[in-house]
Amino acid sequence: MWSSSLPNKAKESFARLKIQVANDRVFAATEEGYVAAFSRDKGKKIWRVNTKLRLGGGVGVGESHVYVGSYEGDVLALSRESGEIVWQTNVASEVLAAPQEGSGVVVVPTSDGHLYGHRSDNGQRIWTHQRKTPALILQGGSAPVPLGDRVLAGFASGHLDLLDIADGKLVWSVTAGVPQGRTELERIADVDGDMIVQDNVVYVASYQGRVAALSLEGGRSLWSRDMSSYAGLVADDKAIYISDADDNVWALDLKTGATLRTQEKLKRRSITGPALHGDYVVVGDFDGYIHWLSKVDGSFVSRRRVAGKGVLSTPTVADDILFVFGKNGSINAVQLRSAS
Repeated sequence: MWSSSLPNKAKESFARLKIQVANDRVFAATEEGYVAAFSRDKGKKIWRVNTKLRLGGGVGVGESHVYVGSYEGDVLALSRESGEIVWQTNVASEVLAAPQEGSGVVVVPTSDGHLYGHRSDNGQRIWTHQRKTPALILQGGSAPVPLGDRVLAGFASGHLDLLDIADGKLVWSVTAGVPQGRTELERIADVDGDMIVQDNVVYVASYQGRVAALSLEGGRSLWSRDMSSYAGLVADDKAIYISDADDNVWALDLKTGATLRTQEKLKRRSITGPALHGDYVVVGDFDGYIHWLSKVDGSFVSRRRVAGKGVLSTPTVADDILFVFGKNGSINAVQLRSAS
């Protein structure tokens, strides 16, 4: 439908900055420090700001602000309307996942195992929660998930914690990824991909660990199975779809976790997490291709190269439009069309 871009010259980046869509706008940020808003229908630039920071976490979208975080621990709130920086604070460690707003609180995850709660209107810190960080962790992190008066967060330790969003008090905690092995490398068990909550069930995956379904009330395990993933997952009303660490795309039964189908022909393509686009499962890869897979049998239906230097993060879908963020800063809106 359209293509636009932001300056981004960062090479060999491990930042997974993700496009966010809210109302009639598309928001994006690059590691080089640019944050921008575009019109959703035509990709026209509405505003663009150079923060002059090296961004590693973003974009989070709240009621009035968009949020980004830097490798130096800076957290910025920008006006959704104008891009003006409303407030800025520092959390003293890398922010590698998007800050998220809920109930007037912005929740900021950092690479050293901290989770911070800040007032969304002025950035004042309200609370701090911490998990011990292992000696070795993956470069990245999962974004917190605000759930009304609570917030769900995953950690490099493998823990999944549900907190009261107003004061940071722990509601429950489970171990989503269990460290195993004799070496620090073998014991990496990060909860690094984005989690999802559907019908009061939490779906989460960890690296060198497992994918699990947990009850939102109490964290009780409904099912789990061994699987390694850092890219994230998505679900519809029948299945959960996940990209594993070996670049296989799985469809698992939503109720039991049993394998429904697997696509194994994307190995060594460094695929993103999956998105759902119409009747298809969609993943991007290191070479800039988007692959559409059938939900029915996992077969390839189509592919198209939309980002010349690779796809930066899991594509975003809004109103049946697929938004793809390239490592070179390109932003592409793709619409399905019939074969005829």
